[in-house]
Amino acid sequence: MTIYVTGKSKKAELNNINIYVETTPSKSPSLSPITDRERSGVIEQLEGGILERNITFSSMNKADPRLSALNWILHTDDLQLESDDAHLYQRYVLALLAFSLDSPAWYLCGNPNENYTTNECTLTYSDNSTATFGTWLSSTSECTWFGVTCSADGVVRGVDLNYNDLIGSIPPEISGKTIHVYLLVPLPLFPHDVSSNTISLKMFIIIGLAFLQLLHLPNNCIYGTMPPEIGKLRHLMSLELHGNGLSGSMPDEIYNLEKLQLLNLADQWGIQRKCNKTDGTVVDINYSMGGLSRPKKENAGLTGTLGSKLSIWRSMKGLYLNKNSFDGIIPEEIGALRYLRYLWLHDNFIEGTIPSTITKLRNLKHLRLGENFLMSSFPSEFGRLGDMEILELNGNSMFGEIPQGLYKMSNLEVLRLDDTLMNEAPWLVVPDEGMTGSISTFIGALQDLRWLLISNNPMTGTM
Repeated sequence: MTIYVTGKSKKAELNNINIYVETTPSKSPSLSPITDRERSGVIEQLEGGILERNITFSSMNKADPRLSALNWILHTDDLQLESDDAHLYQRYVLALLAFSLDSPAWYLCGNPNENYTTNECTLTYSDNSTATFGTWLSSTSECTWFGVTCSADGVVRGVDLNYNDLIGSIPPEISGKTIHVYLLVPLPLFPHDVSSNTISLKMFIIIGLAFLQLLHLPNNCIYGTMPPEIGKLRHLMSLELHGNGLSGSMPDEIYNLEKLQLLNLADQWGIQRKCNKTDGTVVDINYSMGGLSRPKKENAGLTGTLGSKLSIWRSMKGLYLNKNSFDGIIPEEIGALRYLRYLWLHDNFIEGTIPSTITKLRNLKHLRLGENFLMSSFPSEFGRLGDMEILELNGNSMFGEIPQGLYKMSNLEVLRLDDTLMNEAPWLVVPDEGMTGSISTFIGALQDLRWLLISNNPMTGTM
């Protein structure tokens, strides 16, 4: 997107920044900035560059957090950013997060003051050390706000608000955008001719959260769906939303995040947590939409399947999707994640077999596939996973013998093969389900083993 505004820039030009053009260029320039903040070009700039899904400020109801964030930018924020300010977008999006997630109710560094005049919050840690941060929605730089990390050029790179009583839904405007802004500047024809009407273009860049690398909002009271626009955060390396009450399908756009190293969407159902909004409403994430919709419906967590597109996550080290409602199979492409160390898929509805390509994951330390609908034996050459520390296949329809290579996993601490014999389960069609054979004497080589669970199997022999 390219937006033209007039006026004098207050910021230095930003260089060496990658531009992601999300839409076609605008057909007409924004309104010229004048004294009145309502017509200073800020509204047009945010409306054209940040708002998603073809919505406008004029079509919103008064309680919409996007409108609240706009009013804060226009009238309450002492910084009074102009339409050509390089940090307008990122400051607006952070303000939108605060209004969307009920910041006055936050455990740490929300802004309960009616006029947002509280600028600092001081935290005391267990070792009695202290640290002071800017309060959200204060008139300090957004880079000082608690949980916000910026690079030296003032660009937001991380947002981390773990266990902070965030209450609400993630807005689609979390998406990252970067926009060319061409400033119309008078330029004299001759060095001493100041009366010339010639116009030149000076390019500036307005940054949203397009360069966000870390988004951590776990263990809060966030409900609703994951906006597909999150897939536009192309620089994201770590996304943690676990321990909330998210529901609906995991958006396919998440496979656009090819730089991801950590994806944690676990524990969206079964968590007993209630949060009190500032208006007195109680949000219970054990129910879909936090129990705010009627009738109350138990939250089933996130749904979807692991598609072949996951092979794009070449840098992935930790993939946590446990305690949701994912189904389908584990695709063969899982073998492309050669740096993967932690694969937690337990407590879902995943079917099929354990793909043989999983033996390519030589760095794998945790493989937790328990409590699914797998119907599988151990892949051949499973013993290649020599760094394995936790192996959980319990609660599936496993069959066959324990491979001898497993006893060579000298780092193994937890081995769960229990409850793989479930004769009464209607989905089982294999007559000889359950691990068979006997426990090898080589089990004594697993000197780090702390947990060995093999109950409810047709194994024979002696220990």
